[in-house]
Amino acid sequence: MGNATKIRNIAAEFIATLLFVFVSCGSGIAFTFKGIDNYLGIALAFGLSITVLAYAIGHHSGGHINPMVTVGLLALGKVEPLMAVFYIIAQCLGSICGSALLLGVSVTQTIMPEITNPVGIVVNRVNQDVTSVFGAWIIEFILSFLLMYVIIETAVSPRAGAGVNAPIAIGFSVFMAHIVCIPFTGTSINPARSLGPAIVANDYTDLWIFLTAPFAGGLVAAGVGMGMGATKAVKDESIEMA
Repeated sequence: MGNATKIRNIAAEFIATLLFVFVSCGSGIAFTFKGIDNYLGIALAFGLSITVLAYAIGHHSGGHINPMVTVGLLALGKVEPLMAVFYIIAQCLGSICGSALLLGVSVTQTIMPEITNPVGIVVNRVNQDVTSVFGAWIIEFILSFLLMYVIIETAVSPRAGAGVNAPIAIGFSVFMAHIVCIPFTGTSINPARSLGPAIVANDYTDLWIFLTAPFAGGLVAAGVGMGMGATKAVKDESIEMA
């Protein structure tokens, strides 16, 4: 893989994560401004965004759009260590930029003047009325495992039959996770998605949960994938999902 290709792949991860955060988190802000409590609409925004963007950049970087996915694929030997580092940096910067753009386009003074930073609406945090900190960590772990396991069995395993349709299953797994988890934590399953809004909103209250549980769930899923033969596929620097 030449340097130009590597730069292109890193740029693809940055652009895709920026768009993912802007569209998906933007849906949460938009529904809040309208006074609509629509978990289904938000979950669809997250799931469809991942599906569309995985198709869009899968032939470049593999369409990780999530540091947890990158680390899981690194553990499976599907991405080079140095490229994994650059992908994660690009994903985090993309999330920060997407969150900053949301802050820039959201006008709260005339809509909801009590909200000084609209990005704070989509910061992941534990809903103490629904779960404990421990419960929040466990549900993020389980749903991160779900996402990584679906990726492994549809886009990584040499026996996978999904082919170019893998992003559809992956997008549905993201949708499923959000339908379950929004009332608990707002749903992370993606450290970059949590980091960007937290930085822009300057709210780090429960961030440690969303930086640890997804990685733990993804690595356990990668271990299961190894046991089920996912590492028997030909090694490459990215895993093509489209």
